Amino acid sequence: DETDIDNWKEVDATLTRSREWSSQGKFSGKVIFRSAQIYPNIYINSLDGDYGSCDWSSYDKLLIDVYNPNEEDAPFTVALLNGARPYAVGEQQYRGFEYGIPSKNKQTIEIPISLIEKRPGEPDLDIKDISSLTIISKQPETGGKDRVLYIDNIRLAIEQGAVKEDKPIPIVEKKV
Repeated sequence: DETDIDNWKEVDATLTRSREWSSQGKFSGKVIFRSAQIYPNIYINSLDGDYGSCDWSSYDKLLIDVYNPNEEDAPFTVALLNGARPYAVGEQQYRGFEYGIPSKNKQTIEIPISLIEKRPGEPDLDIKDISSLTIISKQPETGGKDRVLYIDNIRLAIEQGAVKEDKPIPIVEKKV
């Protein structure tokens, strides 16, 4: 659904619906990160649709399916913010997780909710108040060309013994 893509914002990047690769369903989000920029990214604020925040405390992990069609490895960061008012100084906590997808590979990124909440040496992040999810590309330091990543099936997972249950993140219910 094209409206799912409309919920995302782009900074020095372009996000479009694509049939070229998908981990689930017919479409994924094709992101072109512009090479001339330092931190091109896509993000979704107000995960509840109205500059509010979401409670992730009943989930065990955040999962994101990513495919790298490029000829080189693709380093990127998944960043989370908490705090209902975007960019209010001192009122939000940031948590970033760095990944690298090898060339021509797909991977499911798994971020344990416990690691989002508590990470050694950093202030705790209130997982009952998650307000933004950002995917940031790290560009080559010596120029290069635009980098493409396909993003699909963003979801929160609950694991109960041997039973695993996935639930889409609020407002991304139809998935990118």
